[in-house]
Amino acid sequence: MRLKKNGHEYDSQKISILDVNMIEKQRLNLPTYGIRPIWRWFYLSARKKGLDIEFVEYKHNLYQSSGDFQYLIIYIDHYIPEWLIRQINHIDKFGCDIKIYICGYLPTLYKDEIEKICGDRTIVLQGVLENVLQLLLSELSQMSEIEEFPYINLRNEELMLYEKQLNMKGIEVVQTSVGCPMKCSFCRYSTFYHKYYKKVYTQYALDNIIDEIKSIVSAYGIKHFRFSDSNFLGHGSRIIKRCKELASELERNNLDITFELHSRSDAVTKEAISILKDSGLKHISIGIESMSETQLIRYGKREDTEQHRKAIQILWEHGILTQGYAILFDPLVNKNEIVESLEGLYELSKKCLIVLHDKMILYRSTDYFKNNCHYIKIKEENNSINEVVDYEFFDDWCKCNFEKIQKLNELISKRIIGFYQKRYTFYNENERYTLLKIANSYRLKILKKAVSNDNISDQLVDELEQEFVKTLMELPV
Repeated sequence: MRLKKNGHEYDSQKISILDVNMIEKQRLNLPTYGIRPIWRWFYLSARKKGLDIEFVEYKHNLYQSSGDFQYLIIYIDHYIPEWLIRQINHIDKFGCDIKIYICGYLPTLYKDEIEKICGDRTIVLQGVLENVLQLLLSELSQMSEIEEFPYINLRNEELMLYEKQLNMKGIEVVQTSVGCPMKCSFCRYSTFYHKYYKKVYTQYALDNIIDEIKSIVSAYGIKHFRFSDSNFLGHGSRIIKRCKELASELERNNLDITFELHSRSDAVTKEAISILKDSGLKHISIGIESMSETQLIRYGKREDTEQHRKAIQILWEHGILTQGYAILFDPLVNKNEIVESLEGLYELSKKCLIVLHDKMILYRSTDYFKNNCHYIKIKEENNSINEVVDYEFFDDWCKCNFEKIQKLNELISKRIIGFYQKRYTFYNENERYTLLKIANSYRLKILKKAVSNDNISDQLVDELEQEFVKTLMELPV
């Protein structure tokens, strides 16, 4: 195809990929852990079809680079940064004959709005990324038959070098399923898959996953993997079957690896964890969210606090490093729920590392927002397409005390980070985990002290922080 720019004609058949989330992590100097599995599939499939393809890095100026590509594919998650809008508009106004495809979570929900702010050159593709990219690759390659995701062959030197630049931690991300069978009310991805995907949860063929792991081990020498699935274990009778099949295939292919994964509490059983531990499971993340029964009901978790306790107990008995994620405040939470949750989380923290988010991130598209929007007062209502809603709390105690709790939690977090960094190089993974677990357990105890007050003062915040520091300094070094 012959393209024109500044009165000159030239050849270009290159596709450029811009993953906004990955770019933002590069910009903030945060670890990316390599490329999304779907991008790896798309890159290699495009190469196989004879298409020239590259990844856009943060240092690139899209307009200055626009003469080098024919198609620009942009993936947007939950927000679109201003710098990207400016660059797209610049290409649209002054660039050559380039097609800009935008896909992802936000564009699917707000197609018309995205097209309006990004110009006439922009084409918004709605749907789950796996489906969108398969159709797009078929169109760009003018081929009707496209391999089912994932098609993996990592023996591509250019891609290997690029991934090595991103992946400095010796960890590789592998995706074994898409979607989630559950429907938590606050989860934007759950809403997304249930609305836009023909199957809310699909597990990929195990032989493809094993081939991918083998290729990564061979190409990179990486031996630790992060399964990025929202819900690796799945649900129901297929859990044990999946665990046994994975264990069998890893052993048959002599893959001596370790791995970490995400799961729900109700999927954790003694049999499943025993099988996975023997196969290399070292670390697991659990979405606990709360230890208040009424909060769990409001969150649509379809789990109760007893299931959380049982899951953490099983993982502790098997020696699996466990992180439990929890949310302290949501728009409708009250003081009693917070006290109840902190008490339960404190008990769990003796056996796992509790990661506490002080405030729920609320998205407009979720069932939580839609079901409770008549109770929720939005702080700054506007016509923005931003999915994130900044809100006030319904409960008076929360309105008065949230900022003090947030400040105390932030002060404690800074103390823990400093404590951890000073000792990071001196301890192995298990020792570092133990120290963090103890520190975060005491964080919950301090927060529980604060929450017991009707009105939290600045003086109390300072006193509790100093109490935490004193205890922290007494931990083993």
